[in-house]
Amino acid sequence: LQSVGTGTATLSWTGTAASYQVAYGTTPTLADMDTLTVTGNTATLTGLAHTTTHYAYVRSLCNDEQSAWSTVLSFRTACGPIALPYSYGFEDATASGSNGAINECWHKGSNTPNSYNYPYPYSYYSHDGYYAMYMVAEASYYSYLVLPQFDNPVNRTQLTFWGRAAGNSYASTVEIGVVTNPSDITTFQPYETFTIPNTGVLQWHCD
Repeated sequence: LQSVGTGTATLSWTGTAASYQVAYGTTPTLADMDTLTVTGNTATLTGLAHTTTHYAYVRSLCNDEQSAWSTVLSFRTACGPIALPYSYGFEDATASGSNGAINECWHKGSNTPNSYNYPYPYSYYSHDGYYAMYMVAEASYYSYLVLPQFDNPVNRTQLTFWGRAAGNSYASTVEIGVVTNPSDITTFQPYETFTIPNTGVLQWHCD
C-alpha cells in the first residue's frame, strides 16, 4: 500500500509482467469485487467510500494467461465528511479508562502533565448507554474533543450534548467552538461557553 486518502488508495508491487489486474472491494470475496487492469506496477483506486475497510488482490496478465491472485491486502480509507443528522454516544469505546479508544474520526487531547490520556471513555455519569467522556481541566490545563467533519456549513449546524460536572472540585466550564485543523488545538476558535453543574446529567444546545 503506497498511500490512502478519504476516497482513493494507491497500491504498488514488484514484478515484470506487461500488465496486471487488480480486484478490490469492501469484502474479501473476489466474486463481489470490481477489477482494474493496469500497465506497470502501481494502481490508483478511486471512488472508494471513506472510513471503510477495503480489500484488494493483484495478479499478472500475460497474453491469454494469468497468474494466481496474490494474498489479500486490507486497508482502511481516511475519515471524510459525515452526513447530518449525526448522533454519537461513545458506545463503541474499547474500554473504560485512560486506555480506552473512541471512534477514529474524533480527535482528543489534553495538556495535563500526567499519563491519564484525558479525555477518555468512562463508565459512569453517562446520559444513555454505558459510556460518557471524562474530561479534566484545572488552572491552565485543559482537555478537548473534536467532532468529525460534517457535510454541512458550521454556521447552519446545531450541536446538542449532555453533560455534568463530576464534583464541586472539578472545572465545570465547557467551551464550544471550531477548529481549522483537528490535529492542532491552537486553531480553536471559541463560540459559546457553558457552565455545567454537578446536579445531574443535563442537556445543552449550541446553535
